[in-house]
Amino acid sequence: VDIENGGLCARIATNPLFEKVSIIAIVLHSVWLGIETDFNTAEVLTDAHPVVIVLECCFLCFFLAEWAINFRAFGSKLSSLWNPWFAFDSIMVVFLIFDTFLLLLIAFAAGETGRVLVRHAPPPVLKMLRLLRAFRMYRVLKVMLAIPELMVLVKGMTGAVRSLICTLSLVLAVVYAFAITFRQLSLGTPLESQYFSSVPAAISKLLLTATVPDQLTMIEDDMGSVNIAFAVMFYFFVAMTSLVALNMLLGVLVQVMSVIWSVEREKIEAAMLNSRLRMLLSESTGDLDASGRSDVSESMMRDLLEQDGALDALDLADIDTSNIFEYLRVLFDQKPTEIAPSAHKLPFANVLETLWQLRRQRYATFKDMFDLRMVVSSTLADVDDSLMCIGRDVQELLRAQRGRANE
Repeated sequence: VDIENGGLCARIATNPLFEKVSIIAIVLHSVWLGIETDFNTAEVLTDAHPVVIVLECCFLCFFLAEWAINFRAFGSKLSSLWNPWFAFDSIMVVFLIFDTFLLLLIAFAAGETGRVLVRHAPPPVLKMLRLLRAFRMYRVLKVMLAIPELMVLVKGMTGAVRSLICTLSLVLAVVYAFAITFRQLSLGTPLESQYFSSVPAAISKLLLTATVPDQLTMIEDDMGSVNIAFAVMFYFFVAMTSLVALNMLLGVLVQVMSVIWSVEREKIEAAMLNSRLRMLLSESTGDLDASGRSDVSESMMRDLLEQDGALDALDLADIDTSNIFEYLRVLFDQKPTEIAPSAHKLPFANVLETLWQLRRQRYATFKDMFDLRMVVSSTLADVDDSLMCIGRDVQELLRAQRGRANE
């Protein structure tokens, strides 16, 4: 979308309100398709109930207006051909026009004979028309743009296609091997006519039994007896929902529970460490106010960590204590040349929060790299100042020696 060259249509298309209205219209249209499928039996729109005619015209006008606004929003109209969602919208609009008006215009153009032919078309033609009507339901895919979580799941399913194909190939190989085995073992037995009359029949029986045993009768007897396409489509539906989507849901739930457990465990460990160190600090200094808050200096933290049980509490929380005292020097902004502990004080809660970042299992973040850069820069600046002072002292000594030599 080109806001500068697209004009008013570009501003409308990029307005969040326009997107929300479009999503609401898509949801309402999807609901209406279900209602219309159950209650509208007319093959031609003019034979339908007036409510059906009005709603179909309203939806057609809205989606046509939406398509026109999106098309006008492109600065270069040729670039719209390469936009996948606009191409998808165009296909859906074509289906909607054909299903709503084009078939009706053809019937009226051909006169009464054309209307009779449309109303009494052969069953395969009517099934094709109903299938085109069902394609309009796929417009709901645009709702995924407004729900990022759905896009994550779809991308996850897309990324798992290779693993899914490999797994299904392994299952098919195992099923094929056992189908041949059962076919040979069942020759001359009642099982041959009932289950393993041929290798394809054995593969079908074993595959359905292994994947969807509870739907075996429905797929083979009910749908397969009417049309094999029904059975194949239903099996594909079960595979996408039961075998892929629900297993993905299980994986998502496991991942969510793992993250929640990790976060809650960190909160519990942090609370225990906070309570333990506050108790030791209160016993050693008594420097806690009524709300439990306190400002501590480097010397107070050193005395605290040298007490029995302090380092054990840090180790229990998986905090690296190998260089804890050197880290305190950096934390309290002590200069490298200073030997005595810094008198600078920090809130005890901030000190604990900083120490919590020293856990062994924690990954380095950008903030850690930035803090390291600040520490290194400060240290180099101090070293530079020290070298300049040394240089000035050396120059003064050299001048003093030259003065004595001249005397």
